[in-house]
Amino acid sequence: MIAGPELLVPLADWGIALARAAGAWGVQVWRGRGHGGGLERTGLRRARHFWRMDRPNLLAVPALPLAAGYRLADAGDPSIMESQWLEVNEGSFAEHWRHTPTTLEALQRRRAASDYRPELEAMRRLRAAGARSSSLYVDGLNGTRAFDVYRRLGYEVGFEEEVWETAFS
Repeated sequence: MIAGPELLVPLADWGIALARAAGAWGVQVWRGRGHGGGLERTGLRRARHFWRMDRPNLLAVPALPLAAGYRLADAGDPSIMESQWLEVNEGSFAEHWRHTPTTLEALQRRRAASDYRPELEAMRRLRAAGARSSSLYVDGLNGTRAFDVYRRLGYEVGFEEEVWETAFS
């Protein structure tokens, strides 16, 4: 929901009360950088910054070599067992802020869904499919500094969001 400054605090108060009554763990509110004024009065605190990083031109994607012993594969590669894919994915994101571990059963349900698309999220494939630009979201406080890798690939911060939150005890 998009709310102007005059509605932000009353809506946040209402959402916090509803979430508490429903037994939620807490509340998150995502706002554009500098548009969270007043949220501190509701008990929310600025917890994180997320960036949308954009690469406006996919015509000159650099060919970067993979490290020895690695290959690029998509989630539909039949040579990769689901349990192996899950282990790598969980290991890659285990330290990410608010990461929620998944199970093999949940992965299998997601892959069986009618809207599942095992496409590789690589820029060359995007370009081959006709895309002229691409965007991704990254945690501005990412401990592995993934944003530095994206910058080397030509991405720049296009939009910043602030995550405000409170956890209920």
